[in-house]
Amino acid sequence: MAFQNFDYVPLDRSTQKRILGVPLWRVALYLLVSISATAFVSVLTTRHLMSRRKLHPLNLPANTGIATTLGFSQIFVINLDSRPDRITQLNEVTDFLHLSYERVRANTSEEAPDDNHTPSSHRACWLSHMNVYHRIANDPLIEDALIAEDDIDFSLDLHMQTAQVMRAVRNDNPAWDMVYLGHCSGVEAQQSKVVDAKLSLYRSTNPICTHGYAVSKKGARKLLQVMEKFTDPLDLMLIHAVADHRVESYSVAQPLIVQYHFSGDRSDINMDGGMNDNGDPLVMSTRERIDLLKLLQQS
Repeated sequence: MAFQNFDYVPLDRSTQKRILGVPLWRVALYLLVSISATAFVSVLTTRHLMSRRKLHPLNLPANTGIATTLGFSQIFVINLDSRPDRITQLNEVTDFLHLSYERVRANTSEEAPDDNHTPSSHRACWLSHMNVYHRIANDPLIEDALIAEDDIDFSLDLHMQTAQVMRAVRNDNPAWDMVYLGHCSGVEAQQSKVVDAKLSLYRSTNPICTHGYAVSKKGARKLLQVMEKFTDPLDLMLIHAVADHRVESYSVAQPLIVQYHFSGDRSDINMDGGMNDNGDPLVMSTRERIDLLKLLQQS
């Protein structure tokens, strides 16, 4: 079947007007008004829905008036006496998530053991964490604990995710020693070490930073022996212990706890005490949710 060729003849403006039935400028004006109205309604609807979230935060436990420790015997937060501002900021986040913690006074550089080869802040960081290990190892009421530094932010679904991660860890190895819920490493997701891919849970490889990790009583006793003598920044000593299989350690490749640096601020403990890196961001930040709600309340 042969196709017939047709010559294209463009329509003049008068013909276009007759086809459309209305002048083109009216069509353009109508479209502009419609788009503007739709955008305005969308903004109002979004603001309304977001403002309702402050009454119903996502993925939080039922507010029974009782704060929790995420299923651990205790949560310890290491904080310098000179930084009460950090505790004020942290309390906003822990109150929002209904978390309870015990503040542990961080050791200062002046209290650290003498060593001419390493900065005193590194030794102070090591000593602060060693004191917490000693508490976990010797307190009969503590079976495990989450150790955190004071400049942190939590995932908004921390309760649910932590419960699932710790259940998977205990199923894989009831005799676990450490679990990194927060770290700065970008190499934890080693396929050969996967425990639960859906939870992004792996056997630890190179868990840099110490701003949020769990330790069992057995693990604390091991760490007191393995790290009895200061040799390197704390996170490097822990990495060596993991690499040498002296502790049974796990990591979530997508952290549930990250360091949160306020404008003009820096970490007093880990930035001076080890290999700090930004690491992966939180999927849902509690700090960002709080800041957003504050902004909505002001508007």
